[in-house]
Amino acid sequence: MPSYLHNALVVPFQHRPALAAELLHSVFNLPLPSARVARVDDAAVSRVIPTEHRPDLVVVLGRPAPRYGIVLEVQLGRSPQKSFVWPLYHAALRARLSAPVALLVLTPHAPVAAWARATIDTGQPGGAFAPLVLGPDNLPRVTDLEHACAAPQLALLSALVHGFASDGRDVVMTALTAANNLRRLDSERASQYHDLVLGVLPEEQRRAVEAAMASAPDPHYVSEYSRRLIQSRLEGLAEGVAKGVAKGVAKGVAKGKAEGLLAILRARGVRVPAPERARLLGCDDPATLDAWIAAAATAESVGEVLATKPRRRGATTSRVRRRTAHPARTARRRRPS
Repeated sequence: MPSYLHNALVVPFQHRPALAAELLHSVFNLPLPSARVARVDDAAVSRVIPTEHRPDLVVVLGRPAPRYGIVLEVQLGRSPQKSFVWPLYHAALRARLSAPVALLVLTPHAPVAAWARATIDTGQPGGAFAPLVLGPDNLPRVTDLEHACAAPQLALLSALVHGFASDGRDVVMTALTAANNLRRLDSERASQYHDLVLGVLPEEQRRAVEAAMASAPDPHYVSEYSRRLIQSRLEGLAEGVAKGVAKGVAKGVAKGKAEGLLAILRARGVRVPAPERARLLGCDDPATLDAWIAAAATAESVGEVLATKPRRRGATTSRVRRRTAHPARTARRRRPS
């Protein structure tokens, strides 16, 4: 099943199909027809091959008659099977469109990009197949805010590919700022772009971005995902502090009671050896300490104090219930027939 990152890398092309053609033209210098009419097309190639194979995305240029096809494949790891599947995708779409087709492989990992660029031997003499690969080395790093605002999908793609690098924070922040600018036109899509970027970033980079977002002057800068994430962490911190304070107060009260107990025993001349003293000071149960304090007023030894058990409310209630129920049972037994 495709991963979150895999699906996220497809989103920019789904939202702007012309992006695939623009990258082929700018990165690989391909002479393509106009991308003004670009659409996402059916990715299934089962019309040509009996067993269905489905690439990640198919973009078609031209309308009504297709003039060019682009097969997009997102690749996160090496897969030897792709050397057989990629030429199939290419040939099947070319047969369906009766138009030129390019296979574009996208990966955020440099080693995978190097592997994917290897020429595929199809077995046909002179028919070697070479995928076109976009990776960290040739995908544009969008750090100019004006450029990012004009092309938010490219900025998003740049952040998804380059955000993993140790120096990827500028690319990420530029993409998020561009998404914030997009919010004025499409708030739902802007929030989605925020969520996609933050959802794939490694922990260290995400924390740095969250810190910058939390201090941003514009409250709309933070997406709903980010807001929930930051809010949950703040609530967790507040809960932890509250629990710590409550625990500290309870511990302080218990310590005060234990020291008061020792003072009573000391005033009455009752000797308290070190083990028993440690047990008294280590007790943090208020009911037990109250019972020991009451016993210390008359006890002849510390052992007698420690043997005293606290009276539990539940036990007292059950004894009362038994005592109140007993006379009724006795009365029923004595009732004359």
